[in-house]
Amino acid sequence: MCKHVKRRNGLRYFLWFLVLLTAGSALPTVASEQSHDLAVPEIAVTAQDLTEAVALDTRWHFVGPDDKTYLAEVPARWEKVYGQLWPVFGRGVYTLKVRIPEEFVGTSLKFYNDLIAGTRFRLYVNDKLVGHNGLTLGSTSRIPHFLVFDAPPSPLTIKVEVLNETMQWSGMVRPLWIGTNASIVQKTYKNSVDFNSIVGIFTFLAFFHLILFVFFRQDKTVFWFGCLCFFIVVYMEFFRVHNLEYAFGSISVDWNVKFLRLGLYGIIPSLFWYAQGLSNKYMHAKMAWIVSIISICFALTVLLPSKIHTPLVYIWFVLMLVCIMYNSYLLLRLYKNKNVAPFVYSGLVFSATCVNDILNALHILSNGFYARYGFLFFCLVQTGFLAWRLQKNFRESQQLHNELRHVNENLEDLVETRTAEVQRQNEQLQELMRFKEEMVDMLVHDLKTPLNVLLSVPQEKKTGELPAAKQAGERVHALINQMVNINQNESGTIALKIQAHPLHHLCQKVIRVLQPWAFSKGILLANLLDSESEVLIDAPLFERVIQNLLENAIKNAPENSEVKIAGHVSGEFFELSVFNHGELLSPHIQANLFKKGVSISSGDLPPSTGLGLYFCHQVLEAHRGKIEASNISPENPQEQGVEFKLYIPVPATEKTIRTQWSTQQRQQLLPWLAQLNALEVYQISELRPILEELTHIQDPEIQNWVNHLNTSIKEVNETTYRQLLEQIH
Repeated sequence: MCKHVKRRNGLRYFLWFLVLLTAGSALPTVASEQSHDLAVPEIAVTAQDLTEAVALDTRWHFVGPDDKTYLAEVPARWEKVYGQLWPVFGRGVYTLKVRIPEEFVGTSLKFYNDLIAGTRFRLYVNDKLVGHNGLTLGSTSRIPHFLVFDAPPSPLTIKVEVLNETMQWSGMVRPLWIGTNASIVQKTYKNSVDFNSIVGIFTFLAFFHLILFVFFRQDKTVFWFGCLCFFIVVYMEFFRVHNLEYAFGSISVDWNVKFLRLGLYGIIPSLFWYAQGLSNKYMHAKMAWIVSIISICFALTVLLPSKIHTPLVYIWFVLMLVCIMYNSYLLLRLYKNKNVAPFVYSGLVFSATCVNDILNALHILSNGFYARYGFLFFCLVQTGFLAWRLQKNFRESQQLHNELRHVNENLEDLVETRTAEVQRQNEQLQELMRFKEEMVDMLVHDLKTPLNVLLSVPQEKKTGELPAAKQAGERVHALINQMVNINQNESGTIALKIQAHPLHHLCQKVIRVLQPWAFSKGILLANLLDSESEVLIDAPLFERVIQNLLENAIKNAPENSEVKIAGHVSGEFFELSVFNHGELLSPHIQANLFKKGVSISSGDLPPSTGLGLYFCHQVLEAHRGKIEASNISPENPQEQGVEFKLYIPVPATEKTIRTQWSTQQRQQLLPWLAQLNALEVYQISELRPILEELTHIQDPEIQNWVNHLNTSIKEVNETTYRQLLEQIH
């Protein structure tokens, strides 16, 4: 609410300012006297005045466009004579008598004027034409010409005729100077060098930065700074310099004024876009757009007749004043920022000179126009500022180039390393193929025994032989499944069906199968697991893991001993241990126990394929767990033995994971569910695009679910990944 009140108050103050400014047209003049019989003033100049050139700053006899006579101040504008703000159109005549020393009679004299505001002017001395612009001789140019003349006997009657049809101010804006030809030539040369030097600098800066932008298009600040310099060149060229006319011929007064105002309308938008390019925090793009649109609207008014678009320039001056004051306010907010200090301080100097010139243009001040010096200081500082920025960017690009060159130089070594790695992997693959061939031979050998049992069963069913045949068949089936599972896990295609299952019941089931064998050796199978201990596992696979470990324990345990199964939760894992009092493992066997083809069978024990423990290791890895074997060597020799420990992950309970889904939420997730189910948790490159699409769903609960899914993928946690997917079914 407070912000809206401030905006309304600001708009109200601005409108009052415009009203007061417009009301200035009704103010009475105090700078002139009106009468129909006023005499022509007369002044005297000294020899020193003529030698050094003197300005005829005094009151002149003036006949205005209303054909009335006044005593008008020079330098001054007709608007001041008539006490109004808006431009006065028509013809005015200035007359003054000048008394010169007698020794200068017949001496070559000349006049000079910085700027006579009008479409056409003529300068007479004793009715002899000694000064004019192009229109006097049939040309359309605004370039002033002053002729050398021999001084007639004193006094000199000087008459200046001015016609205004296009300018927003009228009359002798600058004083008229008189002096010897040498002094006027020196003064003309000095002013010409001053303006042409400044215009030359701006022209160079404009084209340099615009061409630079062609090669560095990513930095738009360079473009807008070039545009700012270009519009300054246009403004100064058609306001004072007129180099184009000297080089290529006359330009009509009407078009000269139009180009001048186009340059004037382009300065502020270019400045705002340049500032916005330096920092978004300094100038908002919306403000730059507003100023640009207003500027374009003013620029289009030059297509209207001169007497319509000329008074609008005053409104543009007011808008420029507001914009520059706003820009100064923004600059003062950044005066402590060292990174933009050159921009801030030079911008304040630029703003001060612009405000001075605008106040002069609005007839509020009369101390002269100095914006060109503020422009010059600002642009030179900004050129150094931009050069520093480009140098910084160039150094960064050079650093990146050097890093890239270093990478290219090491590329050959990298290729050699990769080639050696591929060769090593190829050798491992060949070794794996040889091992598989050996395993086939070993499996054929191991399968012969149960098959012979099956084949030896007579046709007549005997009660005692059926259990042996059944056990042999189950053994063949287990070996085949074990071989298939190992192959699937190696190729990364083994599919786990995870669900909560009590380990006590699973172990008890395996014990019932192996109990007869254990009794035959006098071995006691002790299940010490808690009946309520549940873990998330693939039950059929884990059943074979436990069976392999118990078979291994029974096989290696001495007669009349004990095999114990125990477990407890430790941190993030459930530790399951299988202990037997068999012979301790040698260091070599212990280091290679879970590799293919490694068996701990020794002595009179039957040979093994070496796949059982390898299969256990593969299943635990698929569950993101691990298996270890260690020797237990207490002081009492009767308690020593071998212990296998299985570490099964226990996922932390996530209370924040959504488990109950609405129909709408399920419909939102179903399009991606089939893709997610078809992929494994480690296939990150295929999962990433799907997760990016899921992040666009605007539902906090779904996004929470996606975050947990992403975490499980980063941790390669297959168990949690599948749990999250099953929640959607």
